Amino acid sequence: VLYNLFKSFCQMRTIKVIDIFAGIANFFIVGIGGVLIGILLGFVAAFTTRFTHKIRVIEPLFVFLYSYLSYITAELFHLSGIMAITACAMTMNKYVEENVSQKSYTTIKYFMKMLSSVSETLIFIFMGVSTVGKNHEWNWAFVSFTLLFCLIWRALGVFVLTQIINVFRTIPLTFKDQFIIAYGGLRGAICFSLVFLLPPAVFPRKKLFITAVIVVIFFTVFIQGITIRPLVEFLDVKRSNKKQPAVSEEIYNRFFDHVKTGIEDVCGHWGHNFWRDKFKKFDNKYLRRLLIRENQPKSSIVSLYKKLEIKHAIEMAESGMISKVPSSVSLSDYHEGKIKPLSPTEMENMREILTKNLYQIRHRTMSYNRHSLAADAGEKQAKEILIRRRHSLRESLRKTNSLSRERPVLA
Repeated sequence: VLYNLFKSFCQMRTIKVIDIFAGIANFFIVGIGGVLIGILLGFVAAFTTRFTHKIRVIEPLFVFLYSYLSYITAELFHLSGIMAITACAMTMNKYVEENVSQKSYTTIKYFMKMLSSVSETLIFIFMGVSTVGKNHEWNWAFVSFTLLFCLIWRALGVFVLTQIINVFRTIPLTFKDQFIIAYGGLRGAICFSLVFLLPPAVFPRKKLFITAVIVVIFFTVFIQGITIRPLVEFLDVKRSNKKQPAVSEEIYNRFFDHVKTGIEDVCGHWGHNFWRDKFKKFDNKYLRRLLIRENQPKSSIVSLYKKLEIKHAIEMAESGMISKVPSSVSLSDYHEGKIKPLSPTEMENMREILTKNLYQIRHRTMSYNRHSLAADAGEKQAKEILIRRRHSLRESLRKTNSLSRERPVLA
């Protein structure tokens, strides 16, 4: 977006104040417009794949077609194509994935990995060929100040923004963290491709720009990229803890969420996930019914069972057992003879099931009034607590009455 904005400024003879404000407004319009186009075509892709259950072979084609169509449509209206294709992919990941088959999902996944690797390789090959070519113009002052200003503005951007977000963070970012974030800013293929697409008629010193960009890329990739790991170890920067929390920790965290939700009820504040909860209700009530095919397994337990069955079928096919069509007895013997420990992926799936099926906290709270506490008809969990409590009281009273009746008979 900024690239096209400054490119249009360079093509203007005079820049007025109104042009600057128009450029700022255009920045938001181009970005938001690209996002809206991507979301719209993502919905269209989800609605299309809802009716492809009889022709599974064309499902990957629709995914690639609508992704590229979002980019082309955004560029056609001079909007951000990158924002459009990103928003389209995020929308399709939520809805299209539940409509396509397992084979189509595998095809899409590995084709996109191959396509991204090929594209990145071609860009760096092209950059290497351009480095040893004749399209260069050297200027010590311009190249040195370009590299210096890139480092300075990166550091200023990180330090200023972290001072703002530290006000809202429970654990603020330290100076070491800010320095590593600023030092780890690497430049790659995107800036090279953008500078290579500059029109020579508008930028007569295009060769100088290409040379400066190549120097910046080589410095950040080789110098900063090689020294970032020793620098992190020397400064003893705290790294992320990849250890999975225990089940007891997850239960305690959920308990504290309930306590905080109760405090918010008394204080009369909205929950921290209020808007997400509102969108989730709207999504379940309207969007999922319209975009996702019916009779889809919504339970996480059913989804995990389906994945494990597919994995087991693949293992049987690789071992040659599926061609023999074993009976239920031989299949049970096969399971008993080859009991394997759970893999980290299966443990993660079980942990996810436990987390989802724990008692959910209420994200929508009511304002507190000591004179009248109106009951909310939508609070199913409060009713569930009351029903469980009444049921336990009835069971205890029933056992007490039965024991009191049986005592004279036994005597």
